[in-house]
Amino acid sequence: MNTIGAVSTFFPGSNQALRSELERLGFLALVFACEENCMGSLTEGARTMKKPMLKSILVLVFLTIAFSVNSEQVSQHGAEIGDSPELDLAVALEDPSRHLDQLVTVEGKVVNVCQMKGCWLELMTDNESHRIRVKFENYAFFVPKDSSGQLARLEGKFVRETLSKRAVDHLIEDGATLTPGEDGTVETYSFVARAVELRNS
Repeated sequence: MNTIGAVSTFFPGSNQALRSELERLGFLALVFACEENCMGSLTEGARTMKKPMLKSILVLVFLTIAFSVNSEQVSQHGAEIGDSPELDLAVALEDPSRHLDQLVTVEGKVVNVCQMKGCWLELMTDNESHRIRVKFENYAFFVPKDSSGQLARLEGKFVRETLSKRAVDHLIEDGATLTPGEDGTVETYSFVARAVELRNS
């Protein structure tokens, strides 16, 4: 297997753009390796000086690949995202009632996470105009408590619910952004996710 093929095989989960970049770097590594094999015409001193340089270049290529893959790494929680229709979160939150109980896929930035268990998160739109609390279907999975700042892609449904004073107090204690009414309750929309993908922004 050549260097380019090895790069593609070693990172099978990378997206197409990233794999193309890795293959380009693999090609450069291949060129340098070939150049080393063609150094017979150089003097012994020149070969001695050039080999450490070649090794340094190959190390830099590998580190570039490693950091690129890490920055694009996606963590999956719950089920796999299916083929539900994509819905612009900012548009949806202008009037969530139009999308109640419809299975959709949305994207946004995580701005808050439950610090007790990671059992909910708050998702903000790209234009930072709206945010919505996301909970997880059947309480079946959680997300890392340090997920704030990551980009999220979620599949699930918008629901309308009335939170009791006890639930509101508990959520606020956990860090949720809620504005209780006079009786301490909150009537709000939330998103119940069956699948979540997180990646670095």
